[in-house]
Amino acid sequence: MLIRPRSARMAGLALAATTPFTLAAASPAFGAGDDAVVSADPTSTPGIVHVTSSKALSRTTVVLCGGSLVVIPGWENQVKNGDVPVNGVVQAVFVHSGNNTTDEAKALLALLAGNDAVNGGSTGAIAFYDEDACDPPSDPDRDPDPDPDPDPDPGPDPDPDPDPDPDPDPDPDPDPDPDPDPDPDPDPDPDPDPDPDPDPGPDPDPDPNPNPDPNPNPD
Repeated sequence: MLIRPRSARMAGLALAATTPFTLAAASPAFGAGDDAVVSADPTSTPGIVHVTSSKALSRTTVVLCGGSLVVIPGWENQVKNGDVPVNGVVQAVFVHSGNNTTDEAKALLALLAGNDAVNGGSTGAIAFYDEDACDPPSDPDRDPDPDPDPDPDPGPDPDPDPDPDPDPDPDPDPDPDPDPDPDPDPDPDPDPDPDPDPDPGPDPDPDPNPNPDPNPNPD
């Protein structure tokens, strides 16, 4: 197994831009050459890319995000299934089997990893490609934009001009003396007798007898 770092990726952009290709579906994908159908599954087992072919496997190239390569030059015993250990996010897998190399696979491999990654007739076919595999993950916990001018007090707005004294308005001209009004002209002393008797006793005899003897002597 060869592990090749990213190299000369930009040199392949011009070639790829002029060579159209159809993207294979992701996880797993199937590529067909003249006489072999290949597939690759990089997601079922973490750290492992499982590759298969309808004929014996040959050169297998795995492209990781960033353009790094993991290359298996060949497989022993004419196996049709194999596992490629990887350490990173897989963007594309190319499997050579029989005479299955396509121009589409060459163009995509040059675009992703540079012209040096293309190995002529042994490049193979596209077994897997996910163009979104290297996109940054979205933040599932990201909140929507908050209110640009939030109300610091979430409660209802208070009365804009509250009455500091909740009691009803008092009498505008209250009576300082709450007792009922007295008689405006009370009679302090009932009218006296206009000609009072200085002696409150009984009236004396108007012609009193100076001699109280009832039988006075005429002679």
